[in-house]
Amino acid sequence: PSEFEAKAELVFVGFGVSLPEIDSYKGVDVRGKIAVCLPAGYWPKEVGEKKPTGDLRREAATKAGAAAVIVLPDEN
Repeated sequence: PSEFEAKAELVFVGFGVSLPEIDSYKGVDVRGKIAVCLPAGYWPKEVGEKKPTGDLRREAATKAGAAAVIVLPDEN
């Protein structure tokens, strides 16, 4: 694992995706901030069986201008 230090505001963005069903970034300013996401284990089944991937979350965060993304650990 690599180490780094960052000083930025943390912003909770739910599942951290930008999809027609769920847009975690709608109305949320994450530019230059660190986006914090729920783990995929909490993905609601009514949205669909396919859970968000790390690539999907990174793409959404980058598009929204986030400096970094943290996905909380999955306890399920």
